[in-house]
Amino acid sequence: MRVTRYGLFGYHQARLGSEFLGKDAAWPSQSGENAMTPKLGKKPAVKFALFIAAFVLAVTLGIGAASADDHPTFRGAMVPYTPTQASPPAPLIPILDAKGNTLNFSDFHGKVVLLNLWATWCAPCLREMPSLDRLQAEMGSDKFMVLALSIDSEGLEVVTPFFKQLGLKSLAVFLDPKGKATKSFGILGLPTSYIIDHRGRIAGELMGPAEWDTDEAKALMRYYIERIDDKID
Repeated sequence: MRVTRYGLFGYHQARLGSEFLGKDAAWPSQSGENAMTPKLGKKPAVKFALFIAAFVLAVTLGIGAASADDHPTFRGAMVPYTPTQASPPAPLIPILDAKGNTLNFSDFHGKVVLLNLWATWCAPCLREMPSLDRLQAEMGSDKFMVLALSIDSEGLEVVTPFFKQLGLKSLAVFLDPKGKATKSFGILGLPTSYIIDHRGRIAGELMGPAEWDTDEAKALMRYYIERIDDKID
């Protein structure tokens, strides 16, 4: 393997060079500034030049693609927020409000919704709910809302005292006592959050808890809100 000579990165580079350059390429055995420079014949030199040109082109195209849509980055306690590729429509599951009215995501068409699936028995949910409340207090409007959807089977009976205990004043109560959201969204654990865009499509998701009132989180919300104003799909 000769890992001790080149280090782990050097080993992979040496192996990659051999695959592209062919058996005529010889990697020097001496150490020093030229230790990673292959000695090439004419044909391997051409192959190596083509390989470098292709690599540079790929990197250039990648940079161009990334800068075409400057999507803000945001990381939760476990994993980063991940935009969806196909942006499927949010499932129209029944949602109950505190008065017992039945709603679904079509009722929020035209605004960006941060959907947070949670339960009173979920310890990580306890930690992130205050930040969701602060985010709603600061950014809640006719273009954005936090929809914290409880999947507690006991519904309002356990959620109302939970809100009072944590001092949540800006979040509205939304209930899914039959747990339809867990099946429809296919979640693996709680909390799990989704951004649903102004057209009712799932724009991205984040598994696990997060601090939702940070500058990074607010920049992510503004990114989707601005797409309403700019009429960008």
